Amino acid sequence: MTEKKFNDLLLEINDNIHFRKLYSSVFKELEDKENLSILEFGVSEQAMTTKIFLEICRRKKGNLYSIDIIDYSKKFEDKNWNFIQCRDDEFNKIEQLIPKKLDIIFLDTLHNPKHVEKILYYYYKKLKKNGF
Repeated sequence: MTEKKFNDLLLEINDNIHFRKLYSSVFKELEDKENLSILEFGVSEQAMTTKIFLEICRRKKGNLYSIDIIDYSKKFEDKNWNFIQCRDDEFNKIEQLIPKKLDIIFLDTLHNPKHVEKILYYYYKKLKKNGF
């Protein structure tokens, strides 16, 4: 993605308060990091967060691992992207396909408090020091 396209993408998300918050709180912190490993739960048809994470991975020589029950595997063809079709609580399957340590874990799947708690408690130990 060219600088112009990336800036256009940022302008596109600028109208969305959730993405503005995400960008200002997370992406700014990544400016000095290289070789990122990002685990994303939930892709969606728009895949806005996935697009942004993927572009950052391209720029920072990182890898994005996206998990969703819907098959979005054809959404992007990129060497920095790994799509895993499964539930976010299929721990054994996911463990075999992701790195041992991660810079970011982004959870945007089932918004049920008990489910979120289960996922966060399981994956939290995989965060690198100063990870998000």
